[in-house]
Amino acid sequence: MLFSYVKRRKKKKKMKNTSEMFTMQIGEANRQGWPHLIIAVDFHGVLVDSKEYNKALEMGANVEQAIEESIYVSCIKPLQKMTLRKDIKLFLYTSTKEEVRQLIGEALVELYGIEFDYLNSSNLNLKPTRVSQDFSEKPYCDILLDNSAGFEYEDWKDLGMVINDYYIIPKKHGDS
Repeated sequence: MLFSYVKRRKKKKKMKNTSEMFTMQIGEANRQGWPHLIIAVDFHGVLVDSKEYNKALEMGANVEQAIEESIYVSCIKPLQKMTLRKDIKLFLYTSTKEEVRQLIGEALVELYGIEFDYLNSSNLNLKPTRVSQDFSEKPYCDILLDNSAGFEYEDWKDLGMVINDYYIIPKKHGDS
């Protein structure tokens, strides 16, 4: 007896792009009444070209100079917009050593006005919403911008346009 198997082709769902995911999370934050979104941003491959950054350091550049030589220009405006928002907390997410992370954070503020609220912090002072939750050791974010998670530096352009249109609470000049 012969059996005939017919493979049914499942339609592949198109993966959402970064701006669609961002918009979705803003909607969720609004529905849930969250005061802000925590956005983790990887350093290497998302903010800077890793090869160029490391090459600059090997050639004797300091961290600030290495960032200037290797930063993806398309990330600057979106991150500046995020820095100014009360509804967004930026979280620098990197494997870089602590003393260098501090220099990176300072350089980004000095060069571009981009300020991270957290530098690889695992304790973001989140309150558990369930008895079983403990955020004291687990890094937490609502949105992860990491090349290992599929983010590409070209995504900054679309993300920058979305930040203009979608928000929870606009930040006022001078707010902390």
